[in-house]
Amino acid sequence: MARTLSLGEQTVAYLPRHLALQQPTLRIPAHDRFELYNNWNSDNWADSETQIRIWYHCGIGDFFYYQDTDLWLIDQFHPHMFETEIDKKILFDSVHAWEHLIFIRWKQTSLATIKKLAKVKRPDMNHEFQIDKVELDSFEQLISGYSAHTVYWEDMLEEDLYMQTVRDLSGKLNLILDFSLVKQLWKSWKIETEKLLND
Repeated sequence: MARTLSLGEQTVAYLPRHLALQQPTLRIPAHDRFELYNNWNSDNWADSETQIRIWYHCGIGDFFYYQDTDLWLIDQFHPHMFETEIDKKILFDSVHAWEHLIFIRWKQTSLATIKKLAKVKRPDMNHEFQIDKVELDSFEQLISGYSAHTVYWEDMLEEDLYMQTVRDLSGKLNLILDFSLVKQLWKSWKIETEKLLND
């Protein structure tokens, strides 16, 4: 979802490490963003996620550069990480640093699939343990404490529902998106995700 919304040219682009310090102000056309973002690989999902990212999370560049730019930052956090940052006030001093929050919710019947994908997509991490031990509790705290746009995980699995979700969000966030690129990016993600689910 973060990559999809960041196809908009008025947003900070997810970029490779060698462009990290330029990231907050670098203007990248939508088609070039698509070429960068469309790197999903079921054989090495960790590489797909870590080749391009928002680099202040890795200590490359400071968060305030992302606050000072006229480009909009669409970032992503696991619930516990977001809750921890709110409490520590290290990266940002208030949740109000974010104009909009988007929470991804799920049906209880989907949790086993979510855990499976977390495990197989990132075998370099212990997501399965992390989900049970901290993420679910943190998410409950966040949804009870903050107002946010809501996206359902299940809707991201179906093309028509995903496209409608993105259209709704782009309207609420005033994003300008090329929906043909959105659809292509989703299809690539879906194909590679299905390979992992069917293994």
